[in-house]
Amino acid sequence: MEHKTVTKEVEGTKRILIFVAGISGVASLIAAIVRGIAGSQLHDYSNPVVALLGVCMILGIFVTLLALNTRLQVAFDEAEEGTLAEETEA
Repeated sequence: MEHKTVTKEVEGTKRILIFVAGISGVASLIAAIVRGIAGSQLHDYSNPVVALLGVCMILGIFVTLLALNTRLQVAFDEAEEGTLAEETEA
């Protein structure tokens, strides 16, 4: 029973982390596109709005990489626990 609960929690965690990575990646992409358009229209990259979009772009990339790294770590931990469980059963 405990194994099934842990497996469901791990699958839910993986799904949420992929969702977070996707959303933050899309937000970063949108910020980059809007920053490029706004910067070319204003011809001033020191504008506060353009600077804010640049910060949003960088933070979006950071959150994406952090979520993907955590997702990868969850997968490695799951694989390690699976091999330990198999060794104890044998």
